[in-house]
Amino acid sequence: MEKFIKLIVRLNSKEVAEILVANLSEIGFYAFDEEYIVAKPDEFHLNAYIREADYSEKKVIEILRPGKQYSVLVIADQNWNAGWESGFQPVYVHSFAGIRAAFHKPLSQVKHEIIITPKMSFGTGHHATTFLMVEQMEAMEFEDKTVVDFGTGTGILAILAERCGAARVFAIDKDGWSIENATENIHYNHCEKIEIIQGDSLLKIKKTDIILANIDRTTLLDKASDFSSVAAPGDLILISGFLNKDVDLIVSTFNAHDFVEMTVSERDTWSCLLMTKL
Repeated sequence: MEKFIKLIVRLNSKEVAEILVANLSEIGFYAFDEEYIVAKPDEFHLNAYIREADYSEKKVIEILRPGKQYSVLVIADQNWNAGWESGFQPVYVHSFAGIRAAFHKPLSQVKHEIIITPKMSFGTGHHATTFLMVEQMEAMEFEDKTVVDFGTGTGILAILAERCGAARVFAIDKDGWSIENATENIHYNHCEKIEIIQGDSLLKIKKTDIILANIDRTTLLDKASDFSSVAAPGDLILISGFLNKDVDLIVSTFNAHDFVEMTVSERDTWSCLLMTKL
């Protein structure tokens, strides 16, 4: 049975928690939740999860640095759904989209309703980056477009792209758990135009009009060249998963690969960029 590491960090700042999520995601942590301490309402635990095989204590120490109180637990594979379901609430992105689990009542007040199974995959809609991506997609034209959702996770963005009229969607993720979860969610939402691909490359895709990538800063920087190779002049790329302080670095890197910034949006300490290929 596969084992996982649960890193528990005691914090009293939401901003610090956001930065830690960004930094830990770049070394393989892929699911996060918060647990509040009843006796100390100003403190909470940030819980971060990673496969035991991917865990590096040295890298964790470099990120946490002296002064952070933390502990590490080794846990066996389990029914993660039970934990998610206990606290999972529907997410509303204005009146454009609503994200709920199957056990919630239908969301009648939104244009697009998405049903997901809230497993360990990152991207239930609660995180600021997923919210930003969905929010920006409202103003984009998807009708009859070919879309790539790189790092699809739960498949939310791929499902929404089809709902918005995309003719074909490629949902790509290297993580087997995410592929399993996305497959379930695509089935729940009766999608027929999404092709799921397990891997970390999009170079085999011959044509795309829109690229969606809600991943981490390091992967975005590493894949900028690949995105450019796939995109044609006039194609759009919508990206998130990086902090506000990293916007200039992301923009300059993508500028070097013939992308130009169109809009930038922010939520909490996170940013989202819409760019087009020259």
